[in-house]
Amino acid sequence: LDLSYSDLSHFPPIELFYLIRSLPHLRKVDFDHCQLTTFPDIRQLNVSDDTLILDDNPFHCDCRLSWLGGVGGRSKIRFLEDTECASPDHLRGRDFTELSISDLCPGKPFIYSIVLIIC
Repeated sequence: LDLSYSDLSHFPPIELFYLIRSLPHLRKVDFDHCQLTTFPDIRQLNVSDDTLILDDNPFHCDCRLSWLGGVGGRSKIRFLEDTECASPDHLRGRDFTELSISDLCPGKPFIYSIVLIIC
């Protein structure tokens, strides 16, 4: 499904979630250049890897996108190019794929799980 260059700036994120959920055999959706500022957490949906393309969108890089943390390899989102944050000001121009959770959610406490294997 190619939605690239569609102006989805006023499309609620929950509606994007429902759209993706309604297409269970989805192979790829291109949201390239869609004026998206955020994107819903789709981790619980049964979609294959590299399903969504989100390049060239003016993302507001904050906690709502923190679920994408560590995009490389674990995500169902593919970023090919132009993954810079458009806002907030302190993150403008930074590559989204290189941000940590603490960059996206400054001042918010997070609990990290540590698993120790003792042999």
